[in-house]
Amino acid sequence: MEGSRLKGKFPDSIILYEKGKIYSSSDAIIRIAEILGGFYSLAIVFRIIPKRIRDTAYIFVASHRYKWFGKRENCMISDSRHSDRFIS
Repeated sequence: MEGSRLKGKFPDSIILYEKGKIYSSSDAIIRIAEILGGFYSLAIVFRIIPKRIRDTAYIFVASHRYKWFGKRENCMISDSRHSDRFIS
């Protein structure tokens, strides 16, 4: 499987697998924002920034997110309408 080549490579990173393509770190965040649409789709402008710089910023935010936003023990799933979007 194509995703197996990433095994162990990104232990603390976000990974998006979409239609046979794998996005990681800042590329995944930008692609997710595009998928969400609306205001979030403006994130596409960050593609003009070199990936190395974007990924450095991603790592910085990821390493400070719990300090800034807090941490929960469980993810909240609003109802069964969205349960198919989560891996069990």
